[in-house]
This record gives sequence, structure tokens and C-alpha cells, in this order.
Amino acid sequence: MKSLLRRLRPRFSIRTLLILPLLVAVYFALDAATKRYGPDDVARVFEAEHGGGLPGYVAPLIFEHWTMNATAGPNASPNSEVTAHYYVWFFGYVWRTPYVRVQPYTMRGPQSAKEMMAKTSWAKW
Repeated sequence: MKSLLRRLRPRFSIRTLLILPLLVAVYFALDAATKRYGPDDVARVFEAEHGGGLPGYVAPLIFEHWTMNATAGPNASPNSEVTAHYYVWFFGYVWRTPYVRVQPYTMRGPQSAKEMMAKTSWAKW
């Protein structure tokens, strides 16, 4: 049994244990550069692809662009569909990812905070 556990135990070199945290730290350090320089570059891409818009910051090197398409639903209740496109920015270069998130949304009348919280699964009153 001991030999089986010893054989299955992952082995890491000192080099791996130093490089992996360094790469993670560098990724999170890019946060300030992304917030400072990224929005201008990504906004130029939005101008070319979508006719304008402001980029939304998601994470270091990642931005998003939201569009909302409103349609009239049954009983004249407005329904909408929110589409988010994701972009990767790397110091002047911008790539559109193939990942697109579409979220349907039905607008309802005014609700109290208690009613809104009761609809969520994580907060039961």
C-alpha cells in the first residue's frame, strides 16, 4: 500500500514550484496595465465591429462587449436578450474569442427586494 501511494504522489521539481507561482503573479500584475491601456485598444475594435461601445473589464487581459436586443413579448411585457462577446487584449493586440454568452431576460414590473431575493436559489428568506 505504501509503494502504491508513493508511486501515485505527484512530484514537482523546485523549478516548477518557482515558475508556476511566478506566472500566476505576473498574470495578476497585468491587472493595472489592462485597466489603464486596454480599454482604448479594445474600444477601437468595438468601433470597427459593433459601431462603438465601451469595453467592460472582466479579468486581466479580458474584456467584454454587451448588446441588448429588446422585443415585445406576450401581453406587452418587454423581453430582451443580452449577448456578451469576449475579447483578449495583449498590449495593443485584440482577439475576439469564439465564446459568446446569450442570456434571455424578461422585464417585469416593480418588485420589492424581498421578492427579488426570494427568486434566487442562494438566498431564502
